[in-house]
Amino acid sequence: MMIICFRTMGTYAEYSLLSLPVSSSHLPLDLPSERRPVDSALLHSRKKQGQSCLHKSIIFLSIISILLMLTICILVMKIKQLKEVINEARIQGNTTQSKQEECILHHIRKELCTDFPESNLNGSKYKQTECRLCPTGWHLFQDNCYLISSSQKCETWNNSRNICIARNSHLLTFEYEEQMIFIENQTDNTYWIGYHFEMNTNKWVWENCGSCIDFRNKSKEGSPGNNCMLRTEHKYHPENCNSPNGWICQKKALSI
Repeated sequence: MMIICFRTMGTYAEYSLLSLPVSSSHLPLDLPSERRPVDSALLHSRKKQGQSCLHKSIIFLSIISILLMLTICILVMKIKQLKEVINEARIQGNTTQSKQEECILHHIRKELCTDFPESNLNGSKYKQTECRLCPTGWHLFQDNCYLISSSQKCETWNNSRNICIARNSHLLTFEYEEQMIFIENQTDNTYWIGYHFEMNTNKWVWENCGSCIDFRNKSKEGSPGNNCMLRTEHKYHPENCNSPNGWICQKKALSI
């Protein structure tokens, strides 16, 4: 080791170098690579504590997972039981509703249907005999209902057709001769029927009927002002579609 010594004399300075031996005992330094026994024991203790905490965390999470699985299983079982209860209640409700509807139909048939089989009743069991009904003011004949306008209600052919459409029906059509006889016995007024001349096809056609009676022998070639069929005094003849006349609407009867 080198030591520098200074000595001043007036304006002059002297210095000398001293050489001293260096011994490791004079500089007690710890090397970084060296570890004390106390530090090693502390690290081992901390490592052991960390492993213990990890084991406890794993055990806790396992218990939570098991509890969650049990809870889910219980919920699934409860939902299944609830569905079974709802289905049973629905079946019972449908059965009760069916009985109520059957009872209502029985009273409707008894009060409104003339062909209800009164002698076939047996307690609460009703024979499901078909019965046909019409709205109030309509006339029932076989499968159809007919609404006949009064003599004061006169309309053009197009207006008459719209009146029937608004009542979910159509102008009168004839599928068989018995219909014509029935209608003629109901009224003597003049009325439009659902038979008209189409200028596009140059043919007489029925409204909403593909199997009606052929009226070609009762009609002649139409013209722009004379192409709608009218019934007057038991005769059918083409008439001006804009002339005011009565009308008859037709619709299917309600079967119950």
